[in-house]
Amino acid sequence: MATAPPTHNPDNPFTSRATPLYLNAREGMITAAVYNVATGATFTYHNGYHERTASMVKIDILADLLYESQHSGKPLTAKQLSLATSMIEASNDKAATKLWAVIGGRDASTPSTR
Repeated sequence: MATAPPTHNPDNPFTSRATPLYLNAREGMITAAVYNVATGATFTYHNGYHERTASMVKIDILADLLYESQHSGKPLTAKQLSLATSMIEASNDKAATKLWAVIGGRDASTPSTR
């Protein structure tokens, strides 16, 4: 049984007519979130569905780690470099978790707010 589409909200990209048409044509379960930096609003699609983030988040962790290094003028430590290499080249989840903690975990600020 199909569920009724959510009430249209022009600020929420997941309530447009086009978004569900596109997403329903994709294979597998799709989850997404959009954060509007101007309003502070967060919109989600299939909120509450939990799945592994695969390696996508590892790119964000590496980008933040490199940004912090560049911004501070301090090179990565040998340990950080080793973890980053393992995280990217071997898709090492434990290395990603350790580096995520280094950059501040879920409480890390975005580069634009530093």
